[in-house]
Amino acid sequence: ADQRVEAGYASLDVPLGPAAKAYVGVRLEHGVQDVRTFDLFEPSKITAHGHLDDTDVLPTLNLSWSVTRALAVKLGASRTLSRPDLNEMSPSPALEYVGGYRVAGNPRLERAMIDNYDLRFEAFPSLSEVFAAGVFYKRLHDPIEQVIQAGTPPMLVPMNSDHGRNVGLELEART
Repeated sequence: ADQRVEAGYASLDVPLGPAAKAYVGVRLEHGVQDVRTFDLFEPSKITAHGHLDDTDVLPTLNLSWSVTRALAVKLGASRTLSRPDLNEMSPSPALEYVGGYRVAGNPRLERAMIDNYDLRFEAFPSLSEVFAAGVFYKRLHDPIEQVIQAGTPPMLVPMNSDHGRNVGLELEART
């Protein structure tokens, strides 16, 4: 197995008046993953080959507005990705420690893209206190999830799903 990631990043802080600013950035990333499964008794014979070679542009935009000296609002949008790990790309079976399922990888996996959106309110009652609440929404394209395949015993195999989403609330209190 082999994995290589090369990346570059550029960003810019942009003041938008005395109480607001924007942070704009972009990451250019090239990732290569290569997994070859071979015959145990004939190592030169490749039985399965998983290969990913992706170049991705991953933008980010964050806006921050200081409503007062003690209250701030932040908005964020970005694109990230999630690559399969190398074990997920190898069809060689193994036994899962918890649950006892047989597990195997999938050489046809693709990396997942994630669109992230965040909104956060922060209050600073004193220099050492923070109270914050935020909501987030993540839209997933081709997310990787475990699927139970029929058999005796059943086997867990990672597969790309069409789409997914993750919605949540974050609360923070520090004093």
